[in-house]
Amino acid sequence: MRLLKPLTVDPDGTVEVVTATKYEVTSPLYGDTWVTIVPEMQTICRRFTGDVTMQLRELLGLPPDHEIPNIYTLRVKAADLFRPTPDPTPWTLCPCGNPSQGTCNFPAALQCGNSFPRDVPASHMQWIANTTFSVRQMPGGFPWTHLGYTYNWKLGADPYGASEYIVRKGAQVTVGPRVSPEEYCKP
Repeated sequence: MRLLKPLTVDPDGTVEVVTATKYEVTSPLYGDTWVTIVPEMQTICRRFTGDVTMQLRELLGLPPDHEIPNIYTLRVKAADLFRPTPDPTPWTLCPCGNPSQGTCNFPAALQCGNSFPRDVPASHMQWIANTTFSVRQMPGGFPWTHLGYTYNWKLGADPYGASEYIVRKGAQVTVGPRVSPEEYCKP
C-alpha cells in the first residue's frame, strides 16, 4: 500500500481542487463533490495523447460512458474536505489511520480499505456505507477503492490514479471557469 499525498493547505485555510462533471457547479455545493488536488490531475493529463476525455475517465476510475464535459477548479476551505476512506482526515498518509514508521503496512487481515480507526465518527462510517451502496447501484458501478486514490483502469497503467477527496454538501466554494477536458489538459 502506498503513502497518500497529504493535503497542503494555503495560509488562508483554503485548498485548490478540481472536479470533472456533467453538471454545472455552483456555490454552495448542491451535494458531496468528488475532487482531486491541483495540480495532480492536470500534471498527469497533460501527458495524454489521443482521446483525452476517455483517458480522464480511466484515470479517475469512471465508467467508459460516464459524461465529464466540464472541468472546474474550486477554492474550498480545508475544513469542508474529507477523504472517502476509513480515516477521513485529509492530511493523513494512510487511508486507515496514521502509519507506523513512515509506511502503510497493515496486517492482511485488517483489510485497510474496510477497517476504521477507533476515533472515526459514526456519521463517517454511515457515509462510507451509504456511498458504497449508492455507487454499486449505478449501472456499471464505480470502482471506488476506499483507499484515498482513484483506480486507474487504463491497460498497462499504474492503477494508482489521482488523490481523492470529498467537498461537503453545502460548502461555500469559489468556482473557477468551466473548461473542457481538452482545454484543461492542454500542454
